[in-house]
Amino acid sequence: MAATNILIAACLSTWATMATSAPECAESPKENYTVCDSEECQQRAKLINESLDRCIDPCKDFYQYACGGWINSHKIPPSKSSTGTFRLLRDELQKTLKSLLENMTMVYECQNITDKAAVVYNTCMAVPTSEDRLDVMMAIMNASGVPHWPITNDTKEMFQNCTQVLNTTGYFPILTVNVGRDVKMLNSNIIGLDQIEFGVGRNQIIHPEKEENKKIIDAYKQLIKTALRFMRPNISETNLTELSEELVNFEGQLANLTAPPEERRDLMQIYNRTTIGKLQKNFTQVRLLDLLKKQFSRANITLSDNETVEL
Repeated sequence: MAATNILIAACLSTWATMATSAPECAESPKENYTVCDSEECQQRAKLINESLDRCIDPCKDFYQYACGGWINSHKIPPSKSSTGTFRLLRDELQKTLKSLLENMTMVYECQNITDKAAVVYNTCMAVPTSEDRLDVMMAIMNASGVPHWPITNDTKEMFQNCTQVLNTTGYFPILTVNVGRDVKMLNSNIIGLDQIEFGVGRNQIIHPEKEENKKIIDAYKQLIKTALRFMRPNISETNLTELSEELVNFEGQLANLTAPPEERRDLMQIYNRTTIGKLQKNFTQVRLLDLLKKQFSRANITLSDNETVEL
């Protein structure tokens, strides 16, 4: 009996060993793929590798594992409220453009688009060292069809309604317009119509009375007053205060008509493709086609109501 038990125990031990031993793995077939070894791919791979936090178990905190290294090595600058890869790329692009524009030869006749960009850049850079000239600014205002600004109660009436104002100034006070890649049809460009941006943050201009917003709103009003006084040196302090208050309040009303950032995160959800003609039917008081035609005619581009736009 004892011998039988010993044999059974030996067999069980053997079976247990066989059951728990790792089986030999067959050699996996070689995959047919190509590994990119270009300089660009190596840079991307290096960036991804440096973004990892290998001290973290990815099964417990994948976000920290995938992004922790990047977060640890990229602190938010004191002058900014946030940072990220897109912001860094934008900063790098601006540095590159700055270098290119500063080293371009100025061309004043038969200009192409890059020549014009160089002239605009150098003109802006010369502003701090140039004397502020009201006559130059007034000449620009006259050429734009708005000879008087700010408009007060004693100003000669120039416009009957907002449509006339927009026909003169263009759509920029109420719309952001751009031409870019169609997010759903990447092989084509499209006119994009979007809500406007504001001189300060949307939340700040909507809630100027909040304690955390008062400092920047006060500074914004002071900026408006400076511009008003430059354009009309003899304006009274009372008019300055009233106009700055009215402008900030009106901007707050416009901001209330726009969507907050948290509702605009999903591009596919807010994507809306239509034509100028269909859009015009919904907003009969704004001659959208005329406004767009006027702007695009400067680039010798003719638009019709069948032109597709992206909202």
